[in-house]
Amino acid sequence: MAATRRSERAWAAALAAGAIFVAGCGEDFERLPAPADGPQPKPQQPLPEWTPPACERDPATAPPPDALPEEKLAWAIKAHWRGKAAVSFGGSEIFVVDVTFEPDGHYEAHSLMPGYAAFYYGADDDVPEKTWDLDGFNGNMNGTLGGLGSITIWFGPGETQRGELLDMVVSDDLSALRFRFFPSWLGVQPLVYDLRCDPESP
Repeated sequence: MAATRRSERAWAAALAAGAIFVAGCGEDFERLPAPADGPQPKPQQPLPEWTPPACERDPATAPPPDALPEEKLAWAIKAHWRGKAAVSFGGSEIFVVDVTFEPDGHYEAHSLMPGYAAFYYGADDDVPEKTWDLDGFNGNMNGTLGGLGSITIWFGPGETQRGELLDMVVSDDLSALRFRFFPSWLGVQPLVYDLRCDPESP
């Protein structure tokens, strides 16, 4: 129930700020025009070439075929991902990130482009304070099961903020993860993430 309320608050904040930038997937990301006033986006950098990493899921912990959809989604999210993130407030910026959601509740995240952190805020150092939780589940606008989570953004020793992970959806072939990151301590629009991994790689 608390996770659902957080999701509703996140949607309300996003809609109040303006239309949510939903770019779909892969090459469909587009850079939106910047507003006349308000925060201005960074100049768009050329995107580096990248390939999906091996998902690195543990097959020994895979849920059985008759497991609940929530159990399957929770297992599928815990993988090594790479792909694009889009900033929608103040125009838009697109950058490439590498993110691993560990089964033990920690995560590693790095931007593949200079001038960015993987979650736009904070630093990309690998520290024990970087944790994430899958707090619950809901149905998104398309009726697809999505995960609702929270994540600790690390800025430096003793300085963290807790953000929200909204509508975490994994594709049927387990190769794509889409979600929105809501920096709830600021109340700005969520960032959109469209990530990939290769389930066939060893």
